[in-house]
Amino acid sequence: MSLLTTTGSKLYIGSARPGWQAGPVEAGAFAADVWTAINNAENLGRVGGEWGTEDVTKMPAGDPGGPVYEAHVKVTRKATSMQLILGLNAADPGQIALQAAFDSLHPFAFRIDFADAPALGPAPTPSKRLFIALVTSTDDVLDSSNRVVGTACVLILQSSVVRIAATTGA
Repeated sequence: MSLLTTTGSKLYIGSARPGWQAGPVEAGAFAADVWTAINNAENLGRVGGEWGTEDVTKMPAGDPGGPVYEAHVKVTRKATSMQLILGLNAADPGQIALQAAFDSLHPFAFRIDFADAPALGPAPTPSKRLFIALVTSTDDVLDSSNRVVGTACVLILQSSVVRIAATTGA
């Protein structure tokens, strides 16, 4: 297996999830989604998960004779955030949908397709990441005078991330 790069990756937004309760999700939950490409992605940020922990260190009685190491246990999955940077295009259907998701109170389905579809096979498909997230911020990025205006968006994940491997379609 070769290294996976983000070059050529594509970001999509799917449907709203009214009433969604944060938790695990499987690929089948996205089967009915109609996907709209969000174009001009400059940075797709980080997507994944993180555990919250609790310190359960017990101090030994008397002199421990050396350092005491903290002990932790996993307690809850944190709602991690993903920051997107896009080249602003007010006419892009995906960016319009992303803004509508920001204006909505509901989380939405998201998909990332990597550019790693096999060259051979009857119906090659790329690796994918699927998840549900709230769009919690959108800001214009006005960094410097010789750069295009951008949009920075923050997604807060409300599900696990489904990882789908590239296939030849055979």
